[in-house]
Amino acid sequence: MKINFADVFQAVSVLLFFLGLLFENFWNSYKSFILIQPRSFEPQSKKEYILEFNTVLVKGVLTTFLSLLLFYILFPTSIKIILSSKLSFWDFDINNTLYVFLSGLLCVFVITSSIITWKTYKYPHKNWPSEFK
Repeated sequence: MKINFADVFQAVSVLLFFLGLLFENFWNSYKSFILIQPRSFEPQSKKEYILEFNTVLVKGVLTTFLSLLLFYILFPTSIKIILSSKLSFWDFDINNTLYVFLSGLLCVFVITSSIITWKTYKYPHKNWPSEFK
């Protein structure tokens, strides 16, 4: 089975571009949420804080899910490439190598996004005053 990597790279590059935009939006929301401290224990302040928390958490879950989905799509072919190729320092196929590196970097992206989403989930629960819960 011969894969046309030019088409694969074009499709994946578009998906990675939008995934990068999603991650940037999530990261900026996460940074601004971490800086927010509840000003008072009034119900309106609590509602605004919880709304901001839910917004950041949904963005994080969406980014993590989409990056995990893209990794799930690319990973089986990467394994086939690794198993069918030989290790050569000078004579290697650049398309297969880029595909495997892309899959590995996407794995790092999934792990990073998951960690930040988990920190987002845990942040308010450990920092809220007992009167605010």
